[in-house]
Amino acid sequence: MSDADEAAQDEVLALTAEGADSLKAVALVPRYTPAKRPLESFYIPLLSRAKYYDRAVGYWSAKELIFAAQGVAHFIARSGIMRLMVGAELHQADVNAVLSGKPLEDVLAARMLAAPDLEGAKIIENDHLAVLAWMVKHERLEIRVGIPVDGERLLTYAESGRYFHTKYGIFTDSYGNKVAFDGSNNATTSGWIKNHETFDVYPSWKPQVWEWNGQAAVDDFERS
Repeated sequence: MSDADEAAQDEVLALTAEGADSLKAVALVPRYTPAKRPLESFYIPLLSRAKYYDRAVGYWSAKELIFAAQGVAHFIARSGIMRLMVGAELHQADVNAVLSGKPLEDVLAARMLAAPDLEGAKIIENDHLAVLAWMVKHERLEIRVGIPVDGERLLTYAESGRYFHTKYGIFTDSYGNKVAFDGSNNATTSGWIKNHETFDVYPSWKPQVWEWNGQAAVDDFERS
């Protein structure tokens, strides 16, 4: 048996041991373009299996939750924790939801957690801002805003000419597997389904790929 065959067999055995809820269960490709339909083939299946999702991105919109409702529902149902590091231009509706948004009623929250495939996805589609507020309240979501500074003084864009515009993310499942990605797309509906965006993918179970690129994303996020 060749080294490649042995590696493939080891990966199959690992997947069998971990189950279909592992990130390894998703058939990943090295690079995603619009032709690969990344929302359906990458983002939703990975998010639905993730325990943690870290995202650093210039532009983020809560409307992303609507288009990825199936993945978000499963992520929330498995007690997933999302950490966002975003640019300063948050939509006011998103800010309001985080600070004082309409709370998700207990009965709706219970349905969302109990039946992510059906009720959960529908609730997220219909009440995404309330779900956002619920995630913050229950410590499932942390949002940090990246802005330029001069010492301890916050700088406007006019003063600095700089904007937090990085774009990468890391998924982690309950087995400790990670998938990092790095590319041009923002965390918006346009970024996932409208614009011509490309991003590259680095799974932790491919050691050379991970050590060269994936681990750097984890280190950058934790340092920020």
